[in-house]
Amino acid sequence: MRNLGIQNLSDRNRLGIFVIVSVVLLYFIFAPATHILYYGGDDFRYAVGGVKRLCRHDDSFYFMKTLGRPLQAYLDCVVYKFIHTMQQMVFIRILAVVLLGVGMGLLADWLYTMGFSFWLAFFSAGCLFLIQKLYSDTILTGALSLPLPVLFVVVGYRCLAKAHQCSLALDDQIRQSKTKYFIYASLLFILALLTYPAMTFFFGTLVLIKLLFSNLSQWVTTRREVIQDVLLFSLVCLIYFAWASYNMHYHAHAPIPEQYRMHLNLNLNELYSRALPLINVFNGGPWVLLFPLGFPLGGSLVQGWLTILVLAGGVVSGYMRFIKSNFYLKNKTRALLTLGQVIIFVIGMLVFCSAFYFIIPNREDMGSRLIFASVASGFPLLFWSISRCGDILSTQLKFTMISLVIGLIFFFEGYQANIKIMHDALYYAKTLTFVETQISQYLLEGKKLRRVHFVIPGLEHPYNKFFLTNAALVQLFGHEGYEIKWCSLPRGISGMEKDHQREMMSCMQALSPDGIAVTYSRPDEPIKKTDGMLMMQNNFDQQNEELRNLIA
Repeated sequence: MRNLGIQNLSDRNRLGIFVIVSVVLLYFIFAPATHILYYGGDDFRYAVGGVKRLCRHDDSFYFMKTLGRPLQAYLDCVVYKFIHTMQQMVFIRILAVVLLGVGMGLLADWLYTMGFSFWLAFFSAGCLFLIQKLYSDTILTGALSLPLPVLFVVVGYRCLAKAHQCSLALDDQIRQSKTKYFIYASLLFILALLTYPAMTFFFGTLVLIKLLFSNLSQWVTTRREVIQDVLLFSLVCLIYFAWASYNMHYHAHAPIPEQYRMHLNLNLNELYSRALPLINVFNGGPWVLLFPLGFPLGGSLVQGWLTILVLAGGVVSGYMRFIKSNFYLKNKTRALLTLGQVIIFVIGMLVFCSAFYFIIPNREDMGSRLIFASVASGFPLLFWSISRCGDILSTQLKFTMISLVIGLIFFFEGYQANIKIMHDALYYAKTLTFVETQISQYLLEGKKLRRVHFVIPGLEHPYNKFFLTNAALVQLFGHEGYEIKWCSLPRGISGMEKDHQREMMSCMQALSPDGIAVTYSRPDEPIKKTDGMLMMQNNFDQQNEELRNLIA
């Protein structure tokens, strides 16, 4: 299954090759979005940062600390203080690519130790790191807090693998060192949870790969190691979520929206409703989003049926291989019991990977990055099914074809990621330019700007417009020429904006002489007009469609 020339490489050299090639390849895939000058999403707030600014001046600092993500809070603070121009954001995006590449290389190297060939390990790791829910916000918003927990988890799982190797050693001193690696893994998992909990459940994908690609004849060893790994990770999660819940209830420094509150969803009907979309391989499920521009060989319908065909073929081929194996022929009862246990463990881990999505209070849509771990958990099944379908071929042809098929998936993901992320980057750049132009034209008419009002479709997060307006004003006035204030319903406060117009008017009346309020309303809602008001009845959707047609 392995290329002999590559097999002879030392572990360090092989890891170095995986990491370097991964970083370089991902850089070329994401280069358009890396070097275009723009702000995207939450990173508009970095425009008002600076070395002399304090962490508490960053709008999200206390919010993230309250949610139980202190590492993300301080990581964002570093960016806020030192990366406060669009030119400097290029550096952060390159760093984000490097983090993704290092994680991909480390994962590929671990897959190689699991018996994957060099190219199969590389392409398989690439498929996982080109899941849109991971790379999109990481690159576009310079969100280092997204790839970092995945990197922590991969390194932590490698520590667990090292601990299991030590436990099998003949030397007593080496065997005793396994505790050290368990501690290292625990610390890395804690760091991942303190950065971004949802991404940390990528751990389950690694366990699934171990379950599906380990030898059945060694099931007793595999089972023991998997149970140890899952128990350790679960204990770490239990400690973290207990602390996060306590922190949120007794040490909150910011209002907490309902969807972020730390209480469990235990409604069986709701759990069932959340599980249904995850098994939908057609349009409406998360799997079609693997190809953001559509499955290149016939769209989502073909992708869905092809997925079912590959999974079914893998199960049939895997069963035929199982009943012909020496393991089955020597002791059928033991083999069937082992197979049953493996199936139960695999199903259990698939549920475990989606645990965060299942237990959070509010249901997320299929495009949310909070279900990254759920989507990632489908890839081990896909890799295994493709491998089992390849059993009908000769040994040498089988491994070549498996690498080619998974390599083709990686190519399609990379090609579409390149186009999609360039489209999104251009859209963000054009959005900022549009707001700057609107404000400039308003001021050129000799009017005094006191309020910027946005009409926002229902799916958009209103508070992002505050960051957007702030970034546009910084480009026009610098940091000292104005004072901006969000006068609509504060983030984390429940209710409808239209029912809080009195509070909005009071906020605007309390503005300083150089103050500018930012407010919003939904389409078809009444708008209270005020002096010095610039209304952004924007054409962002039209711009988005124009960009899509241009790139297509």
